[in-house]
Amino acid sequence: MKGLRVSHSRRAAAAWAGLCLFTACTTTVVPADRDRDPANVETTFADDASTVSPDLQPVVKDCYRADLGLPVPKNLKVNGHVLNATEAKNVQWIALCVVPYLPGSAGEQVETAAKTTWWALREGILDRTAENLFRYSNCHEKNGKDKIRSSTPLYDCPTNIWQVGMPAGQVANYSDAAVASVIERLKPGLHPDLDAASLMRWAAVLSGFGPETPEYAGILKSKARVRRSWLLRNPLVGFPLVGEQEVDRECIRGQHKWCTAGDYPTAVRYSHTRAGVQRAIGDLRKIFSEGRAK
Repeated sequence: MKGLRVSHSRRAAAAWAGLCLFTACTTTVVPADRDRDPANVETTFADDASTVSPDLQPVVKDCYRADLGLPVPKNLKVNGHVLNATEAKNVQWIALCVVPYLPGSAGEQVETAAKTTWWALREGILDRTAENLFRYSNCHEKNGKDKIRSSTPLYDCPTNIWQVGMPAGQVANYSDAAVASVIERLKPGLHPDLDAASLMRWAAVLSGFGPETPEYAGILKSKARVRRSWLLRNPLVGFPLVGEQEVDRECIRGQHKWCTAGDYPTAVRYSHTRAGVQRAIGDLRKIFSEGRAK
């Protein structure tokens, strides 16, 4: 995955340079130092004061685990390329376990899933399997090198270039308020008392850290950026945020060059041209709307 890491660095650096052109930022360059990250402010989520946090396992059932144990769908084609077995299996998980619970109408759910799945395919994240996919953490360290930190669940990346989870979102792209807003939007489809803790518990289990592990307890007690990173690692939180920011604002409306850049295989297959990006998203839209991944 060396090529992916190099591209991730270039992509993230370029993204931060242009991010404020499409947001309410007052500067055009976002610093790499996390201490200057305006989103690095600890927010008290609603669940911090609650006495009961809902258990989502009875709601999402088999989706509470990373492997559904189903036959892998065949001949799923995106931008003219047949998905490999790992990609197809992950797209199947998204179809069954993400799309039905996303905010909005059925059409809006499909649209969000199609856009963010394209992004995850392009970034090469959907080549990862089971727990390694959900716990994914790639930090661009201060020494200028990318380092996979997936096995260190409480690691706090020292820069703003930090990509996590199945949706492959940048942790510093989102404020805690934006994350809390998504949680609120998820309530109608999941549970009226949905809170951050319930989503973090699910993310921890998907990542292979069960309730009996110290990592699980640490994740639930985490604060600030680490806490936000674990909420983003829950696909139901990460997918809407990535679809709106990285895909809609930066790639579709912003048409940043890095959206079609990169010489690593997944970038070439799924995002080599702007027409290819639109075709890939359209193919995924059909896969999800027609139930072909199930």
